[in-house]
Amino acid sequence: MAGIGEQAMAQYWRRFAGRCRQCPVAGAVLLLVLAAITGAAPAHAQVAHFYSSLRGMHVAGYQGWFRCPGDGAGISWGHWMRGKTNASDPNTLAVDMWPDTSELDPDELCPTGFRLPGGAPAYLFSNQNPKTVARHFKWMRQYGLDGVAMQRFTAAVARPAATAHLDTVLRNVSAAAEENRRGFFVMYDISGMNGATALDLIKRDWQHLVVDLRLTESPAYIYDRGRPVVGVWGLGFKQRDVSPEQASAIIRYFKAGPGAATVLGGVPASWRNLSADGRWPDAHSDAGWHAVYRSLDVISPWSVGRLRDDRGTDDFARMRIGPDIAETRRLGIEYMPVVFPGFSWHNASLASARFAPIDAIPRRCGAFYRRQVANIIKAGATMLYTAMFDEVNEGTAIFKVAPTPARQPAGADLLPLDAGGCGNATSDLYLRLAGDATRALGQRR
Repeated sequence: MAGIGEQAMAQYWRRFAGRCRQCPVAGAVLLLVLAAITGAAPAHAQVAHFYSSLRGMHVAGYQGWFRCPGDGAGISWGHWMRGKTNASDPNTLAVDMWPDTSELDPDELCPTGFRLPGGAPAYLFSNQNPKTVARHFKWMRQYGLDGVAMQRFTAAVARPAATAHLDTVLRNVSAAAEENRRGFFVMYDISGMNGATALDLIKRDWQHLVVDLRLTESPAYIYDRGRPVVGVWGLGFKQRDVSPEQASAIIRYFKAGPGAATVLGGVPASWRNLSADGRWPDAHSDAGWHAVYRSLDVISPWSVGRLRDDRGTDDFARMRIGPDIAETRRLGIEYMPVVFPGFSWHNASLASARFAPIDAIPRRCGAFYRRQVANIIKAGATMLYTAMFDEVNEGTAIFKVAPTPARQPAGADLLPLDAGGCGNATSDLYLRLAGDATRALGQRR
């Protein structure tokens, strides 16, 4: 066992290694130093992580929840269709955008009963297929997206039968990120869960990910301040059954538990003053939340649906993003603002007896997304979160989707990228815009 002085020296070298970004040679040298000092290097120092700081990073949310019959998950058309149904009736679709599958190989394609207007078959995909997930990360590398926040819903973790399939997607993501030198971290979404129940599930699951799967030892796992990053989305929202005390317990667990983490919170847009200005009133008003938010290492306020046009975008930047950045700098914590390309959840909303029009928040040929990014860069942000990479259920996807009605199933009420008169739209439009955002962010490093 190392002595006190040796432990201090090892701790110094670990902190030094944590600040080394994309430096495998230095990481290997430090590993030898640690091994010489302690006799065995700590688990998270055994690799040089591609990303050891969130600063300068542009990540996107990755749902990874799409399933097809025969993929091993036993969920039929999970998230593509409403309920266990055959993929042939447009009235049962759960998505508002159709993925562009033209680049996928035959062993990645899931045949459906849909046909394109020209008569050709329309295909979908499954995230259980490692080849398809690897393709998504290849696109990230090609267009310049740094990585993803891998969504992990506690409501799904609560079902043991589903955990194996969630783990399959995580392994696919880890392997694909390593192959393409992209990054990823886990983001727990506590929607639909009581705070106490969410904490119990998180304790069990994080232990499983860190100890059993050794997920944070992947060189692609994103680190910040020498610790693996973990996100918790849903803290402080009015619609979530979580008290300030329960939220604090979740944050304390991640900071002190196995694989002690840097904690990122997905929080309401009005986190800073609990909606005291009457705008975007999505936060609980209990004053106890002030301390919760300020105990996070990274604040990431949710903006999806809070703005709809240029005026709203500019107001949001002036009233929220600018003051938020000033406050987080004063507190010494990081700030990761959220941008999104547009919003549409017409088909998904039908499942809950609601109704939303198609193209509820228009993308305007990329102008809406570009304006958000420009405002955030101007405000001085050093990191960025795009919602989302693959979210076609709510129409916020930036990966390759059908650019025209000719590439969508006939008779389906879906949103192509050329909606609103966007001539010559290509399926990779938003991947290109996301790459532009990464480069603009990099200029502020």
